[in-house]
Amino acid sequence: MDRSLKHTDYEKGVRAFLNKENDTYHLAFRRSSKNLYEGIFYKEIGTDFNNGIFKFVNKEGKTCQVHVSADQIDGIMKEPPNMA
Repeated sequence: MDRSLKHTDYEKGVRAFLNKENDTYHLAFRRSSKNLYEGIFYKEIGTDFNNGIFKFVNKEGKTCQVHVSADQIDGIMKEPPNMA
């Protein structure tokens, strides 16, 4: 799997967070006690919605990434939260 991001496909990364409501993880840009993950969000160029890649470092120091569609994570988060 190619973990690099092409500069032509994504905007500059910004600090972001993931929090969970019911069984869905949502992207957030402000600190909150509800946040479970902290990382960098790379927004796809040419979209009005928050679609792109959320990259974070897990507790073991491994870089992980998940796809974001309209502020929500596609699929299941396999890594444990990196915020205590």
